[in-house]
Amino acid sequence: MSKLKSINHTKGVKVLLKSFDDSCITLRILVWVNVLNQAIADAEVMECIYNVFNKNGIEIPFPQREITIKQASPDISKITKNSSNDQ
Repeated sequence: MSKLKSINHTKGVKVLLKSFDDSCITLRILVWVNVLNQAIADAEVMECIYNVFNKNGIEIPFPQREITIKQASPDISKITKNSSNDQ
């Protein structure tokens, strides 16, 4: 981030741990930017973080859920058979 021109470097950059969540650690990054260029500065900061993560082999996991049906109840079996007969 030291190379980003959109950040006011005299005020510094703060990285704070916000929370431990499901499959992630949420960080808050505080930087000083010109309010007129805030959207561009936000995008530059995010892109910089993404590039640094990639350069260091840090992957951003995507949330995944695994659903396992161990045994179908008799009612579900009837519904499944009836819906396949309707077609």
